[in-house]
Amino acid sequence: MVEAARKLGIPAGSRAGLAAPAIAHYQRAGERATQRSANEEAIGHLRRALALAGTLPETRERNQVELRLQMAIGAPLAAARGWAHPERERTYVRARELASQIGESPELPRVLVGTAAAHFIKGDLATAVEVAQEALVATEHTGDAFDLLAAHSQLGCALLHQGNFSRALQHLEHGIKLYNPSEHGSLANTFGLDYGVAALSHAAWCHMYLGHPDRALALSEEAVALAKRVEHPPSLALALVFAGFLHFERGELDRVRKQAGEAVGLCERLGFPHYLGVGRVLQGWARIESGEGEAGLAEIQQAMAELARIGTGHGAPQGLFQLAEGLRKVGRHDDALRALGRALARAEQQGEHYYDAELHRLRAEILLDTDGNAVEGAETLFGQSLGIARRQEAKSFELRTATSLARLWRDQGKRAQARALLAPLYAWFTEGFDTADLKDARALLDELGNHDGGKDE
Repeated sequence: MVEAARKLGIPAGSRAGLAAPAIAHYQRAGERATQRSANEEAIGHLRRALALAGTLPETRERNQVELRLQMAIGAPLAAARGWAHPERERTYVRARELASQIGESPELPRVLVGTAAAHFIKGDLATAVEVAQEALVATEHTGDAFDLLAAHSQLGCALLHQGNFSRALQHLEHGIKLYNPSEHGSLANTFGLDYGVAALSHAAWCHMYLGHPDRALALSEEAVALAKRVEHPPSLALALVFAGFLHFERGELDRVRKQAGEAVGLCERLGFPHYLGVGRVLQGWARIESGEGEAGLAEIQQAMAELARIGTGHGAPQGLFQLAEGLRKVGRHDDALRALGRALARAEQQGEHYYDAELHRLRAEILLDTDGNAVEGAETLFGQSLGIARRQEAKSFELRTATSLARLWRDQGKRAQARALLAPLYAWFTEGFDTADLKDARALLDELGNHDGGKDE
């Protein structure tokens, strides 16, 4: 460690007996740089502090000093390298070792949340849920409101991506209730994320999938406003890309383009590779929808390659869905089916099932595009999609698939059967009648005649 300190350019006097004040100096400098989003500078200062900490005698106090430094470097590493980058993951592995050695460490819940976040972003959903649950248990010892907020939020994120939308929403709403901006907003710089923003953004997605598009929109707008208020750029990047995906689900191309463009601009300016990649997937989809098919596809593929390079796995099934949808639009149906095959394999590998219903629905649509005689296979896939959506209580996905299947039955002359499937599902909705899915369902029901929705406006 002394040699490491020398290589990092730490003054000899520091190594000779002034380690403690030098560590404090570098830690403060690192934290100030993190607050300015000067993340590479922050990483440099904190590495110097860590190297100095390694020169101290191995005591419980030394371990506490190193633990605080490992936690401090996690935030700039997440911003500059990505949440699941191996360097950040190693930081939290070491932090967990230190917390275990210290015993009864008050930092343990936060270490566990950071560890769960790495597994979540990497795409290891089962481990992410397990570690986030451990964090919740650990908060029983601290009783700290922020610890509870962070653990509930992280667990909700992972459950959402598993496709457990109702359970996820319970945890996220618990986190939202615990969040106090005056107390917790400043902690975003310490942990790399404002957990109030994260809870609101993920809760918005839950509401969208559960069939509450307007509640989803309100929460998403609240998340963006909060991120701007706390002035934490990585949290704003998260809120913007989540808002962009919400508008994608609502079928609002102009707003997708706006949110994605704002997110990409922010991330390019400040260097946030994770959110930059996610924003570019959205931006690529918007380009495809605007008629720039091949350029949009290239942007999605490049963005997904960059995300994979920094260790990001979560969201891959949905990204591959958007790629497949784009390939379908430019007539590359075989490539689209291959992309969907990869998406389903990734979903199974990662335990990330929140987009399974859509993957099956799109496969059915592509089969019908390419083979007019593939009705039986398409009906089977539509049936699988409906089954998944119903098990997940994902009313928005159920409506989307039911509309596709009802359209197929209409074309086969099964108008009564189509109406019987779609009308009660449309009648279930109480909001979101300006969204693309509900407009499509309403138009089809009007064509079929005598629907039971009663949503005349």
